[in-house]
Amino acid sequence: MSDKGQVFVSDLTASITIFSFFLIFLGFAWNTSLDNFLNEDKAEVYRSQTFNNIQSEGYPTNWNKTSVQVPGILSEGKVNRTKLFYLKNMSLNNQRTLLKAQEFYFKTQYLNGTILRADNKSLRINSSVLPEDKSVYVEKAVSLDGKTQKRVMLEYYRWAG
Repeated sequence: MSDKGQVFVSDLTASITIFSFFLIFLGFAWNTSLDNFLNEDKAEVYRSQTFNNIQSEGYPTNWNKTSVQVPGILSEGKVNRTKLFYLKNMSLNNQRTLLKAQEFYFKTQYLNGTILRADNKSLRINSSVLPEDKSVYVEKAVSLDGKTQKRVMLEYYRWAG
């Protein structure tokens, strides 16, 4: 009778050990996938927040290339070419810091495809050419050009370097 009891105890111990390893593995897999999901969600909020900041008046409201803390390009709800010009003429490092992206492409164009210009320069701002072989996050909005009162498409692209 004592032999049967010993077999039962060793079977029970082995079962508990296997079940414990299974639970630990399942907990680790669950935690890893949840972290990945939450990190991707945070990244999406971060991207949207940057584009929302761009679509504001910025801070301070009448910022220039030396006083800017938040690079909003609107004034009274319309695209301000002077602010775009300031942003375009900043160093690439300052642009990356303010736009919170290492690789980005920001374009403002009329709905017919004509790029906005200031002082005969295109107001397209980019760190490099849009990649053809990477996933790119895109944010778009329509606003009015403060100078011509025509509708303007704002496009902001971000990708990992």
